[in-house]
Amino acid sequence: MKKGICLLLALGVSVSASGCGDRMPVRYEKLLEFASAYQSGDAVTQKALLQENHPWNKVLDAQGKTDATVEETIYQKAFECLRDTDIVVREPERRSDEQYSVTVTAKDLDGAIGRSMAEAIAAEVETGEGQFKDVASWLGDGIADAAKGEAKELTVLVQKDGKDYYLDTAANEPFFNAVTGGFTDYLNTSMTVCNGTEDGITDIMYIAAKGDYLIGMVEVMEQEYDVTGYSDEEKEELLAIGVSDFQGLDGVTSHAEFADGKLCIRVGVDFNTVDSYTLSKLGLISGSMMGSYLSLEQTVSGFRDAGQTCEAMEWGQ
Repeated sequence: MKKGICLLLALGVSVSASGCGDRMPVRYEKLLEFASAYQSGDAVTQKALLQENHPWNKVLDAQGKTDATVEETIYQKAFECLRDTDIVVREPERRSDEQYSVTVTAKDLDGAIGRSMAEAIAAEVETGEGQFKDVASWLGDGIADAAKGEAKELTVLVQKDGKDYYLDTAANEPFFNAVTGGFTDYLNTSMTVCNGTEDGITDIMYIAAKGDYLIGMVEVMEQEYDVTGYSDEEKEELLAIGVSDFQGLDGVTSHAEFADGKLCIRVGVDFNTVDSYTLSKLGLISGSMMGSYLSLEQTVSGFRDAGQTCEAMEWGQ
């Protein structure tokens, strides 16, 4: 008779699992369901297990759109790339467990995007052709070039609200950062442009940030300069003087040229590799540090106090 009851359960009759084997806790099964949906690219199931305020929902909502914006196209690329993520969920020791141990091995999008951005900074400094300002391009190139990173050991908390189970947004932030290869930090990528003029020198700064964290900058300085009658050797000496303050600095690239009657100096800063000494020498630390990172909000505020105008570029439209 007992075998017959368990056979009915296997056919879908819902009763207590007591006496019919070791059925895993629903929370554990929900986590397995999310892991499977993540790897199969099932955006609907993923979203059903997340809270409404979860940042990953921006990526999920972009899936399947044929009229996607530039930003949504980047999200689609990241979503497809991250299906290669390995997620191993270990069985709970107790049925009452709400938190589970997982091993995650994902592509390192953060590192790859950082390298792609650094290349874009160097290219724009050298040519002035806007490679760094083209945010979508270096984001997309980074996603395409990303390789698997190291395995990470984490815990995941599965909670319950009424009859619904979900992966809490705040409690599971390290897990989502791991499974997305750090891409969640790029969901609020911005490009800010600051302009100013002083002593006949126009100064334009293009500043990239993820959230409030500065990650890269290209500064363009121009002034009228008549080099009529100068020899090529003298021009080269003047250009060398123009970039002398930026030479030999880690995380900094520079280039100077004469064009259209002007001296143009371009300087690029990769905040992922620059050190505090360099930041101090460039005048970027004072008034712009917040904790252990460079704050976009405070940096822009400092530039505005110095008389510059700053506006955000709508790169994702």
